[in-house]
Amino acid sequence: GLKERTRGSLIPETLREMAADKDFQVTAEQLRTLGQAKLTREERKRRQRALDQYDVPSFRDVVLERCGGGGERLLRRPARVLQLNIGLYCNQACNHCHVESS
Repeated sequence: GLKERTRGSLIPETLREMAADKDFQVTAEQLRTLGQAKLTREERKRRQRALDQYDVPSFRDVVLERCGGGGERLLRRPARVLQLNIGLYCNQACNHCHVESS
């Protein structure tokens, strides 16, 4: 049955944590109200504003700096990190994410 197939799964624990997490509940309500596209834009702006106070450079600025003002190209290298996000609750807001779970 289902219990046997999901033994050791983090899903039940994650769902309980999500139900108890007030920030998650606020975000879930905003998602229902605003829709994913608007929420994603608003979240991206909010996160950028939070980083602005720490004088964190934008990704674009870092790339331009490391590529000598944009004249050089980024070179592909072998992967050094493999990241696996399990479940649908993430603390990141990646523009390329197809799950959009943050």
